[in-house]
Amino acid sequence: MTDEAVSPRPVPKGLLATVIVLGVLFIVGFVVVVGTIIYRLTGDNDTIAAAAKPGFGPVQIAVEPGVTVRQIELHERRMAIHVTGGAGGDQIIFIDPKRGNELGRVTLVPTP
Repeated sequence: MTDEAVSPRPVPKGLLATVIVLGVLFIVGFVVVVGTIIYRLTGDNDTIAAAAKPGFGPVQIAVEPGVTVRQIELHERRMAIHVTGGAGGDQIIFIDPKRGNELGRVTLVPTP
């Protein structure tokens, strides 16, 4: 055997850059997956909370005498009640269905 020093072959720079980029993407993807799992385990899950807790009970919404409910729509985190009649005209009342709080009102005004 000879005692010649064998020099290692140089690694192509493109291959080295590809390995580094893929390694970083792998680590970032792993962190995102772990973060998502932790977020879902510790986050406020409305569907589980709604099934586990009873409703908020009776709620009174102040309206004028003679007002009629025309339509009620329920979306993910709010309920819209369209009322008509009274001195205020048509109104849309927004309610938080989880807590029963009134979020706000929109008065519909006819344009001239």
